[in-house]
Amino acid sequence: MLIALLSVWLSAWLNLSLWNAHIVWSGIALALLVAAGNIHNDIIDLNIDKINRPDRPLPAQRISTQQAYFFSAMLTILALGIGIFQDLQAANTHVWWTLIYGLIALILWIYNTKLKATVLWGNLVVAALCGAALLIPQNLNPQIWRWDIAWTLALFAFLINLCREIIKDLEDQEGDQQVGIKTLPLAYGEKPAKILIRFLIIAIVFLLVFTTYLELWNWHFLLFAIPLCVLPLKSAWPLKNLKAAQNWIKLAMLGGILSAVLSQGIL
Repeated sequence: MLIALLSVWLSAWLNLSLWNAHIVWSGIALALLVAAGNIHNDIIDLNIDKINRPDRPLPAQRISTQQAYFFSAMLTILALGIGIFQDLQAANTHVWWTLIYGLIALILWIYNTKLKATVLWGNLVVAALCGAALLIPQNLNPQIWRWDIAWTLALFAFLINLCREIIKDLEDQEGDQQVGIKTLPLAYGEKPAKILIRFLIIAIVFLLVFTTYLELWNWHFLLFAIPLCVLPLKSAWPLKNLKAAQNWIKLAMLGGILSAVLSQGIL
């Protein structure tokens, strides 16, 4: 949730150089949708989590399935309510915010119920959604939106989230196998999955260096990006401790965007 919230806010600051109530509400709405999607995902994965993560609230029976459905629905309704409020406050009669949040909620539902058990398709959809979230603020002012910066950040978010999704599949193999889910590691083995993760890490590093070479950022970008992104990802390279690798990836997600903000701030 925190990463989703900050991603929208920082993307708006980088690409629009402005800050207003719409940006604040957009970040909050996206965070609510992520939370709702995660809760719904936990409901769908209840039998899997009884094996992989028995300490979570649902498998540990600290909350009931009915309560989880209620919380997920309420968070989704709140996010859509924010969209309606933003549309009513806008100077035009469009309902862009409501449609955007509704589409995100629909995609998350399709992922949880249909795509999660597929080989790579679910991973790609989640990664693409994370990248697309950074483009949401362009709705505020398309005329001054920095598409070059926005697409770079969106591609970074896509690659790093795809990396994280595959690491999660590696971590969840035992439970996935018992309930019959075919993820990449189960369908083709751990070795191809780890090769793909390493390829994605290389692609992320190349993206950081290449965009700096193109002068999209100044050299300060790499000064911040290397310790915040490259080194954590390098630490995850052996993939022996999958939980630690996931934590490093989360740090790198936030670190990459913060690096861009700091770089732009000291130009």
